[in-house]
Amino acid sequence: MMVCFRAHCNVASPAFPRVRTAFRLCSVLCIGLLSLVAFQCVSTAQTVSWPRTALDGPLRQESHDLIVGTLSGIITSNDPAATKSTCVEVRDLSTHLSVSVCPSSDGSFEVRDIPLGNYEVVISAGTEELRQSVRVSSRSTTINIAITGSAPAPHGDDVSVTAAQMAVPNKAKHALEKAWNAAKKNQLVEARRYIATALATFPRYADAFALAAILDLNDNKPEESLLEAERAVACDRTNGTAYFVLAAAYNGVSHFADALRAVEIGIRFRPNAWQAYFEKARAELGNRQFAKALADAARADELNDGKIPMTHLLQAEALVSLTRYTEAITQLQLYLRRVSDGPGAVYARKLAADAQSALDNSRP
Repeated sequence: MMVCFRAHCNVASPAFPRVRTAFRLCSVLCIGLLSLVAFQCVSTAQTVSWPRTALDGPLRQESHDLIVGTLSGIITSNDPAATKSTCVEVRDLSTHLSVSVCPSSDGSFEVRDIPLGNYEVVISAGTEELRQSVRVSSRSTTINIAITGSAPAPHGDDVSVTAAQMAVPNKAKHALEKAWNAAKKNQLVEARRYIATALATFPRYADAFALAAILDLNDNKPEESLLEAERAVACDRTNGTAYFVLAAAYNGVSHFADALRAVEIGIRFRPNAWQAYFEKARAELGNRQFAKALADAARADELNDGKIPMTHLLQAEALVSLTRYTEAITQLQLYLRRVSDGPGAVYARKLAADAQSALDNSRP
């Protein structure tokens, strides 16, 4: 099964007329769903700011001198691994707004620009959940929390979870895992059935909506994908993965500015996710920001340790648009070493031939 991301870019360089007039620089960016399994993972966000809407609502109207503070915390445990797998949710008891943050390796976390008031801090660690009330009454408030639970077994590479993900019941998690397994086997009907089961069990399951969005992209249904991705973000606004899937959906409908905004939000929660820079590069190609696209495609390649061939195709597209044909040909050769057939390979060979022709024509 392949998930196809299509980004359409016009080339205006007079040095490359064959691509501009006869072929149009249009990439068929197909990524095996196995590589998208990493979309399930989220990384830590040690410092976050309170939602800006909390400062723009009734409290702001009542006083132009609204005082905000910083809530800091230290989580300790006899099991260091348990601290690493912990997530924290801070809930405003008066407005019911909340923000989630995962502590750093030393157990510290910080929520900035939080309005003074009463809050509940919910700490999730494995099967253990602790709740502690705290009053933020000054510009700096610190709490210390000790947990005793053990860390859950790791799943995947560098995996941590948001507080919203920790709230998902096991039945829904198991259904979504079956959905991923079915999708990897190209059993798409089964995958969607398991997604439906997961959402019936837990209707606000962001990761389930995200997988549905990916499947819609695969089925060339960009509008449906966009709706599912927006639902994923609405269910968990601290889930970086959901924002990257949303960016992919925006790229699918050529809403490149929206894709860039979604990526920038997601990067706050997953700063080292290759998917972020991959989608960012796609959007920048669409916006004709070729130098930026080249840098971000190279960053995506670095972050995934060269495991995703499509990063070479992205770099080649940017290099061609910058009339750096020799470098573009090198990137296309790297791609073709990994992908020898399919629409991506056909396009890569065509682009390489056109780049070589332009290079030959530019020589005296």
